[in-house]
Amino acid sequence: MSYPFHPENIIKTDQPEEWAGSCSYLVGSLVRTAQLALENTGSGACTDEERISAAASTLEIAQALLGIVIDGTEALQAKAGAGLYRRDEE
Repeated sequence: MSYPFHPENIIKTDQPEEWAGSCSYLVGSLVRTAQLALENTGSGACTDEERISAAASTLEIAQALLGIVIDGTEALQAKAGAGLYRRDEE
């Protein structure tokens, strides 16, 4: 899909650790919405091409939100010294 803008340039925050949790739920909902759209072949409300395009747009927005989840999770791990940021004490 081609836009005059990319969702990643619009959906961003300077405090991803504050938004990571909320965005993770939104990502799950958007992915489920796209899945339902792709599975719904019998409603006749739109063509297959329109349905696939709508699902692709939904997944692009989910991907932009997922960037916030990833950045926020990494920031929280760094603050807590967890995950990749674990400090092994000897």
